[in-house]
Parts: sequence; structure tokens; C-alpha cells
Amino acid sequence: MFNGIAEGHWAIYGLAIAIGLVVGIWQRNRGKPTWVGIVLGAILVGLIFLLSLFSESPKEQMATTIQNMAAAASKGNFLQFQEGLSPQFLHQSLGSGQSLVNYLKQWRVRISQTRVVVWDFSLPKDGQGTQLDFMLKAEAQSERPYLVRVRANMEKKGDVWVMKGFKLFNSINEREEISLP
Repeated sequence: MFNGIAEGHWAIYGLAIAIGLVVGIWQRNRGKPTWVGIVLGAILVGLIFLLSLFSESPKEQMATTIQNMAAAASKGNFLQFQEGLSPQFLHQSLGSGQSLVNYLKQWRVRISQTRVVVWDFSLPKDGQGTQLDFMLKAEAQSERPYLVRVRANMEKKGDVWVMKGFKLFNSINEREEISLP
């Protein structure tokens, strides 16, 4: 439930409005003013909105890490990019996080990359463990754009989420695993 509040999920707002309506109808049936339910619903919606502004779910925290990594890669700031990687980062074909950084440096020059964009963040299953899989879409925008679906394995390191590993999938057929370009 807390993740739904932190992310401002529409069902949570709907529940708050429904509670306000029920209270309003109950008040009307008792011969009292209906506005109490309307005010209660508005207060609940306002509280949920404030909670969603000031709290982040694990999904939002992971999305922030990935967005910061994409921004760093776009600028060529690979030291900042590496901050989003776990010390235990491991990729099946590249190996360590430093190998990934070296690969990205070479790839960035080779394709004349101008920018990395990430969107469509989702958790395949909800949870609050210390390690979660996280899905997103990513595109290297350049003369030769490269669009993929990424399944990132994230782990909690202190107060932040870092990437422990990832797999790439075809952006159309999201079940077809692909290798690095």
C-alpha cells in the first residue's frame, strides 16, 4: 500500500474519494450535512498527494539511479556513471563494472552518441527486498539510434539503489534476449 501512496497510484486516490462518498452518504442518511464527506475526501486526497511528493518508493529510487546514470553517460561523465554500479556488478559477457565503463567509453565514440534516454520504468513484481529486478526502455540517441529493453538487477546499498547486473532484450519482442552491440 505504501508504494501505491508514494507513487501516487490512481487506485489510492479512488479509495480516498470512495471513503469521502461513503461518509457523505452516511451523513445524509442521518439527516446531517453531506459536505463532511466531501471535505473528508478532499483532505484524504490532499494527504495522499503530499505523501507522494515527499516519499519515494523503491521503484522511484531505482528510476532516479538509472536516470542519473543515463545523464552521466550522455555527458561522458563515467565516474558519475560508475557510482550507480554495485561493487559486485557482474555482466555475463563484460565482467566487472569497470569493464562496462570501458566498453561504454569505446561505444560512445564509435557511434557518435549524443544522448542516452530511459523511460517506461516498471517492477515485474512488487516488493521491498534489498534486491529487485527492474525493467525499463533505453535508447542511445545518435546517428545510429539503439533502442533496447533492459532488465536491471538492482540492490540496496545504504540509502540508494545500485545496479548489480543487467540483460538486454529486443525492444519489440521483449522476451528475446540480445547481446551488447
